[in-house]
Amino acid sequence: ARTFSVGTQVTVAGRLTVARQFDRRELVVQDATGGIFVFVSDFPASLNSLAIGDSVQVTGRLSEFQPTTGQA
Repeated sequence: ARTFSVGTQVTVAGRLTVARQFDRRELVVQDATGGIFVFVSDFPASLNSLAIGDSVQVTGRLSEFQPTTGQA
């Protein structure tokens, strides 16, 4: 996903290394190349069972939290 522009829809797969420890809507998915922070704005109850170590695949639009590149 790191090679795509902000706003591009991407799909990433990997294992959860953070699963709602800090905020129930925050996840980190990691594979052999790195990790990506996932913020789920509308977290459905069906995902409450996610845990560290689970294999997942997520799709969404890339964005920056507190952008520093000038892109939104």
